[in-house]
Amino acid sequence: MENTINRLDPIIGRLLFVTPEPVADETVPGKQSERVMGYSLAFSAVRCILQYAILPFILPLIGVAASWALGLTMIVNIAAMIAIIASVRRMWQITYSHRWRYMALAVPAFILLSSFLVLDITNLIRG
Repeated sequence: MENTINRLDPIIGRLLFVTPEPVADETVPGKQSERVMGYSLAFSAVRCILQYAILPFILPLIGVAASWALGLTMIVNIAAMIAIIASVRRMWQITYSHRWRYMALAVPAFILLSSFLVLDITNLIRG
C-alpha cells in the first residue's frame, strides 16, 4: 500500500500543478499544514453557520427577506471549493505526512459542494 501511495504522489502533484518544496527543517511542514488546515476549518465553520443557520432561519426571523440568499450561498460555496483546492495543493507542496488523510476528507467535501452549487444554479435558472 505504501509503495502505491508513493507512486501516486507525483501524479497527484502534477494534477494539482505543484512541485514539492525542499525542506531543511522537518517541523516546518507540520506547522504550515496545521495553519493551512486551521484556516480551512475556520472558513468551513463560518460557511456552515452562514449557509445553514443565518440565511435560512435568522434573517427571516428578524424580518429580512433575503432574496439574494441564493446568490450569496453560491458565492460562499465557490469560495469553499477554492479553499479546499488551495489547502490540498499546499499540503502536497509541503509534502505533509497526513496529506492523503486530508485528501480523503477534501474530495467528498468538494463533491458535496459541487452538487450544492449545481442545485443552486438549477434553482436560479428555474426562478
